[in-house]
Amino acid sequence: MADLKDLRKRFATAYNDRDVERMMQLYRADAVVTGRPRGTLAGEAEIRADWTSFLEAMPAGKVTLDRQAAEGSGVFTEWAFSRDGSEVTARGVDVAEFEREQVKVQRWYYFRS
Repeated sequence: MADLKDLRKRFATAYNDRDVERMMQLYRADAVVTGRPRGTLAGEAEIRADWTSFLEAMPAGKVTLDRQAAEGSGVFTEWAFSRDGSEVTARGVDVAEFEREQVKVQRWYYFRS
């Protein structure tokens, strides 16, 4: 089994590369994401549409991972987001629960700087 923290790092790299396909490979087809600005997202189509829209709206956005901890099938990641690649505009934590090396449930908690 892959290191769950490494899977979250792969997601951040895919995000910064603007590669929705690589991002989506890390989600189960039936994944559920909560805490995003658009509410709860259920399933591949909704999650893909949300990430695609987000990347298009913020083409220079970058995410950095500050700290991570893994326990059981979950990983907690503290992150910082920069809208333009320089100044941090949001900070948060996401909790991802994995099944077969893919996100099954993800919860976001964040605030804008």
